[in-house]
Amino acid sequence: MALNCRKHNLRGDRDAIENFLLVGTYGGMLHRMNLASGIRDEYSIGTTPICETGRWIFWKNRDPLHW
Repeated sequence: MALNCRKHNLRGDRDAIENFLLVGTYGGMLHRMNLASGIRDEYSIGTTPICETGRWIFWKNRDPLHW
């Protein structure tokens, strides 16, 4: 499931936001992918030059975990 940033009230430069893909799961995971990095993440599957720049876990009754 991709988050469409244009449907949310985000302040800042829209062009900078469009270079990222946010992918969330029902289980509470959120991944931020940099689509314009030009660098392939060494752990990614495929040959597209994108890299993951953030990962969060959101669990009930816990603070979000980010790495």
